[in-house]
Amino acid sequence: MPLPDSTLMNDTGNRLINKELEYDKRCLKEVHDKSYALLNDCQKIAYEAIISSVVNEEGRLFFINGHGDLVTGRDDFTIRVRLCRMWDAINPKKNGELISKDMIFIDEKGNLMHGIIRKTQVNRFKDMLSEGSVFIIKNFKVVESIGGYRPVQNSLKIIFFASTAIKNLSEDIVEIPINGFEFINPDVIDSRVNNSTVLSDVVGCLYGIGDIESVGSKWKKRDIHILTDYSAKAKITLWEELGEKFSPYLYNNDAGPYIVIVTSATVKEFRGQTTAHAGGPWFATATPPQQAQKIG
Repeated sequence: MPLPDSTLMNDTGNRLINKELEYDKRCLKEVHDKSYALLNDCQKIAYEAIISSVVNEEGRLFFINGHGDLVTGRDDFTIRVRLCRMWDAINPKKNGELISKDMIFIDEKGNLMHGIIRKTQVNRFKDMLSEGSVFIIKNFKVVESIGGYRPVQNSLKIIFFASTAIKNLSEDIVEIPINGFEFINPDVIDSRVNNSTVLSDVVGCLYGIGDIESVGSKWKKRDIHILTDYSAKAKITLWEELGEKFSPYLYNNDAGPYIVIVTSATVKEFRGQTTAHAGGPWFATATPPQQAQKIG
């Protein structure tokens, strides 16, 4: 059977065929060179094998298992992620002694993962990381996320080593969401009440801000009230610095409505009333939640 004449194919006006033939070799080479530089050793082996098969017309079949499938027991992964949030995990029983630097990463598919830098490694990495930036991270430990107070539902988390490598990426290399949340919904609220295994992200429209109140001799709090997306009223308790930063004077009624996002909250029930107690930073915005900026 004779090969098709490319001139005739163009003349037929087939939009799909013509679109496939209209590629920019120079632009594709730039994308290739940038992507190739990000490959780890295992990925380069796979790349070379595939290219060899194509060039030598070997017709080999390859199965590629992507880096998104993190598993425990290995420390040679490479991931491209954005750092959404970062905070110090402290021990309040030891005068706020640092335990670790904790982070929430989001990948290209919108998956969230919890990252930890133990206090012995914090000084090594603290100046390399900034919220909102995109990174390629290599050589880290993957472990099961066990115990309580997990900030995301992901069953795995990553731990930085002294040998972990971090490299900043420019925004034009990879598209990753600016932020990511796991908002609680009516179907799971009951399972989260007085259960701190997995913490909750809460979103709603602000309609009330309480005053700073003293609780006992040590603690201060501020209650805020929101209307959730499933038309239910909810009370959020902001403790200490989180409550102090949520000043009523920041929110002009004429400029609203304001969308409030509270992260890493525990859900408590007391005397028949359910309250979310914020454990992580909160966000306030007049824009969609995906574009929210951290305030406290």
